[in-house]
Amino acid sequence: YAPVYLEYFEEEEILESYVQAILQERKQGALKVQASGKGHPERVQVSYTLHGVEYIKEIPVPPAEDGWEICREILVEDPPLWFPRGMGEQNLLEIEVSLWNKGEKKDRVKTQVGFRKVEMKSPLDFVINGKKVRLFGGSLDPMQGYTHCYQKERAKRLFLLVENANMNTLRIWGEGIPLPQDFYKECDRRGILVWQEFFLGNGAYPEYEEIQQACIREAEVLVKRLREHPCILLWCGGNETIMGAQFQGRKDYDYPVLSQGFPELLQKLDPQRYYHSNSPSLGEWANDPREGDFHTYDCVWEYPYKDYPNFISEHIRVAPPVKHSLEKMIHGPLWDS
Repeated sequence: YAPVYLEYFEEEEILESYVQAILQERKQGALKVQASGKGHPERVQVSYTLHGVEYIKEIPVPPAEDGWEICREILVEDPPLWFPRGMGEQNLLEIEVSLWNKGEKKDRVKTQVGFRKVEMKSPLDFVINGKKVRLFGGSLDPMQGYTHCYQKERAKRLFLLVENANMNTLRIWGEGIPLPQDFYKECDRRGILVWQEFFLGNGAYPEYEEIQQACIREAEVLVKRLREHPCILLWCGGNETIMGAQFQGRKDYDYPVLSQGFPELLQKLDPQRYYHSNSPSLGEWANDPREGDFHTYDCVWEYPYKDYPNFISEHIRVAPPVKHSLEKMIHGPLWDS
């Protein structure tokens, strides 16, 4: 499914690192650096290049009996902003967080961040860096289902299709698969916003405590891995979980993971981003086209108010497969002409 690495550390090690780009008022920003790990290092060094000048900030590590931990804000003057595609440049700041002891670099983590300010005037009505953003995009299914291995060339073709269609957003479908850092780095670079769902989908889930905790642990790994990316616009609790339960006759379905577990996790790990409990949701019923987001299946059914939806987050169209697939499955004189 993905490469496997064996990493070896003698003493000092960075176990977790998080660099948050904070955009303040009057052309000022800050890098909030949080890191923790093993060993007894002397300092953490944060380095980056901005406007052609290299900056190196040293953070002393307070002594501790078991492991180490630091948290520090570094002021950044006049940081270049990151904008969604079509609204401005995608300025990214590459940062290295390194661990030092007795004059030796023991470990390092490299990341990239972007300075942008996201506001939401009303549900799903976003303003980024003072500019109103209209979201145009599509829901991304797994690119291929044979191995689910990430293929850079296939992803590159997908990004070209997205750009040629003048899209600025991709919704990572809750019934799909986790995507690697390469995908999100490309979204950062191209200015493509990401509606990121946790991997729940289509119907009620068991309410056993071990199942709920497994869902929350999976979400925690995803949030810690992706929260530094400026392309991440929002977190969503999954695909059609509430709607599917309502279809099964559970009109007042409330899964604690969606209403309590995920919000509490995000309040701790990534409180500045909007959390959307499920897709679709927020209306009188889950798939109410008048409020929140709406999944439309015009090729399958008719729906009240479907002609005037508030926000379409999934739109289905049925199309035939490519011709060579049809030829494999349908034999006879049909193809002679």
